[in-house]
Amino acid sequence: MSRKRHNSMLITPKSNKTVEWAVNEVRNKIPHETKHSQLASSHQSEHTIALKLRTTPITWGIPMDELMYSKFFTNFLHLNMMPWDSIITTESTYLPDARNYIHQIFVTKESTEYLFMLDSDVMPPPFVVESLLAHDKPVIAGIYHKKENYMVKTPDGNEIPLARPVVYDWVEEKDGKYWFNNRTVDGTGLEKVAGVGMGCVLMRKDVAVTLGERPYDMNAGGEDLVLCKKMMDLEIDLYVDWSLKCAHVGVSYV
Repeated sequence: MSRKRHNSMLITPKSNKTVEWAVNEVRNKIPHETKHSQLASSHQSEHTIALKLRTTPITWGIPMDELMYSKFFTNFLHLNMMPWDSIITTESTYLPDARNYIHQIFVTKESTEYLFMLDSDVMPPPFVVESLLAHDKPVIAGIYHKKENYMVKTPDGNEIPLARPVVYDWVEEKDGKYWFNNRTVDGTGLEKVAGVGMGCVLMRKDVAVTLGERPYDMNAGGEDLVLCKKMMDLEIDLYVDWSLKCAHVGVSYV
């Protein structure tokens, strides 16, 4: 678990001692919160967010389209990126190729111990990285939901639409394809699972190296679940934190 030494300093797993020294030098000389003023749909708002100096450098991997949602960018500003973090981005790239590029650069060129893969239409809560790090797991995900109206029957025989979480249970391999069952309702707490969407995932460096430089493909299913099956075969544990719920942005968001 994380150890708090000061209200602006957060020691996380695989903390960097040089960063800890630098934070100790400045932590009593800087503000303890940041301020954000925003105008959205003619509504003006102002709010502050606590400043937490995370001492574990990470790499942010963000596959992007040509255009970015303003809601994503506004939310990204609240995710506590540190000056000692690295970032890898792609633009207008086929998603499996984009994920592979990010993964390969992380494995071959970055010195950080964690990769945080964040899709440019997923909006996590503040301090998502710090919350994921605190679990100290090899691979762990936050939760977002599909952009869909999946119809389910209620006990009285009616049908209602819902958006399923991108969390999956393993079924079987058949005719060269991987079959997973999509969960229909959210769980609770920390849970070991078979599959997730890779749009909000923290992965440890040793796991990334074990998976190889370009582990994503569509040969037996979607690139997310193909990677999850590879982790299953390698006995790499995958977890979700059901409390870290993210919005999934589109024309509307869920």
